Amino acid sequence: EVRLMRYPWQNPGEATAREKVVGYAYFQPWNLVIAAGMYYSDFSDVEIYVSSMITRVVDTTLLVCVGIVLLGLFFSMRITTSITGSLEKVVSFAGEMGSGNMKARINLSVDRYWDKEFIAVAEALNRMADDLQFKNDELTRFTYTVSHDLKSPLVTIASFVGYLEEDIQQNDGP
Repeated sequence: EVRLMRYPWQNPGEATAREKVVGYAYFQPWNLVIAAGMYYSDFSDVEIYVSSMITRVVDTTLLVCVGIVLLGLFFSMRITTSITGSLEKVVSFAGEMGSGNMKARINLSVDRYWDKEFIAVAEALNRMADDLQFKNDELTRFTYTVSHDLKSPLVTIASFVGYLEEDIQQNDGP
């Protein structure tokens, strides 16, 4: 078992005594006391060194943490800007379609891996727009056909009425 002892020690030629620390143990097989000592003030140099090293480690750790946080913020802003850019294209498309522009389409490129979902949405919306355009064209053709089919009998009736009027005027005459 090692024991510690503190005591004042004054070397020849020194004006005052300094505090000394000794660690000692009894080694029974040889009947020997083993001891090692040093001045307590020598510990303060080590303490100052260790304290400065701890301060450096803490400062370096804080700088690294701040750097990581700043990098995280930078990359999150880049990703957010990219995502909102794709969303703005989808919103713009919806606005154009809502305004009646059936020729509007979304053009997105696959530059980033997270755009794949936006590409899928864009393709679905473009297919929907194509279907709406096709149905709108069919409706336009149907309307034209119906109006033509209704117009033809009306023209015939109008012509017939015109003939009748002429006939009536010729028969009513003197």
